[in-house]
Amino acid sequence: MPMERLNPRPSFHKEKEQARNSEEALLAVLNSCACLTETNSKIDWNTGTIFGNWINRIKDADVGNQKLALKCLSYLNLEGVTLHHLDFCLANMHRSNFKKSRLTRAILLHANLTEANLTEATLALAELTNAILLQANLKGAILKGAILAGAILTGANLEGADLREANLEGTILEEK
Repeated sequence: MPMERLNPRPSFHKEKEQARNSEEALLAVLNSCACLTETNSKIDWNTGTIFGNWINRIKDADVGNQKLALKCLSYLNLEGVTLHHLDFCLANMHRSNFKKSRLTRAILLHANLTEANLTEATLALAELTNAILLQANLKGAILKGAILAGAILTGANLEGADLREANLEGTILEEK
């Protein structure tokens, strides 16, 4: 952010807060446009961990604990990113692409992953309790030891998924 152009220049703490707010606002605008056009947004993150570090910084500083950033993660192309141990509780990741991404031990409690592409993603030991995975593509995904208790997997593609030692208690696999 070009904070050096501000006159008078605010304190470092205020600059950091304004930069974070601007980044969150841009994410919200990007998400609104993507939802309207139903097109995934591709951002070049250069390395597999930059997105995770960035979203963590934004959401952890969210004023009032509203977690706006987590509500604006739909239609993102996050193919191949690394999101180990990150907290995405209540996140909206509808139709996002996580193909070949690494989400080991990620916390996805109550997350909306409807129609998400999780093909060949690693979700080993991930916490997916009460997650919504309607029509999600989990073909070849590694869910070894994942907790899917109460998750909704209606219409999900589980072909070749590794569900060894996964907790499937109360999981909904088809409509009643």
